[in-house]
Amino acid sequence: MIKMRLKLKKQNSAFTLIELMVVVAIIGILLSIAAFNYPKLLRNLKKKACISNMRTIYGASQLALMENPTLPNLKLKFLVDKKYLRTRPVCPHAPKKPGISSSVFYAILDSVGKPLDIKCVNKINSKDAHGSLRKILNMAADDSNGNGSNSN
Repeated sequence: MIKMRLKLKKQNSAFTLIELMVVVAIIGILLSIAAFNYPKLLRNLKKKACISNMRTIYGASQLALMENPTLPNLKLKFLVDKKYLRTRPVCPHAPKKPGISSSVFYAILDSVGKPLDIKCVNKINSKDAHGSLRKILNMAADDSNGNGSNSN
């Protein structure tokens, strides 16, 4: 009688084939939902990283222009050389291969009498360029107060 009870307990402790199939089906459904949303998520993350880079360049540019108000043409190289930036920011859409001159870059727009702006430029695929920081952040309210403009 003791042997029969041990055998019954052993048989009841395993998963049935149906239970395993249900678990695999649920995991498959969850993976298909995640795989469907992954490209959109990746695009949004790249855009947020690019906006963060543009904000960093914007802050460094403002600081450089405050300390050197007569700078004729502000460049990223100047910001890195003078330690306003630690490294040159790179857009997430830029090619990852070292030594290749990128067709994706950041432009600093600092014309006299116009507000300072940072723009993400993509020469190959303009759809991947994230555009102007002022437009993204709706910085038009700063213009009426006189903030953010280059006073050369």
